[in-house]
Amino acid sequence: MKSENIAELMKKSEYSEKAIQYFIEKINVDCMKEPDVYFSYTGPCGDTLEIYLKIKENKIEDAKFQATGCAGAFVSGSALCNLIKDKTLEEAEEIKIEDIITYLNGLPKAKIHCACLAKTTLEKAIQKYKEDKINNIVTKTEGISR
Repeated sequence: MKSENIAELMKKSEYSEKAIQYFIEKINVDCMKEPDVYFSYTGPCGDTLEIYLKIKENKIEDAKFQATGCAGAFVSGSALCNLIKDKTLEEAEEIKIEDIITYLNGLPKAKIHCACLAKTTLEKAIQKYKEDKINNIVTKTEGISR
């Protein structure tokens, strides 16, 4: 399907111009080689978001995602990745669902759950990163002989 046709369909579904642009241009849609954390989450609607984060000194240097689902999942993932780049993990955790929606200049009401999916995936990815970091420290200290 041509970009013009996709844009027209998305306009009829009440997506903003920014959301349409993000969907068509596939902003932040990619895999990442050797991410510091990768997490995949399937929401109650059946859409799946996979997030890849590159983290250095507690700061998110880069963020990419893949999605299996509707346009709402893709644009929410795109927006989330832009919102969290160059943020500390704590700042990224403070991002709200409303921030994703506002960043996109709105989402159709039927697609608000997609912003929830993006936020939940991020929360779980950061939690996994922190747990992995703690486990790695514990494993290293267990190897120290007394």
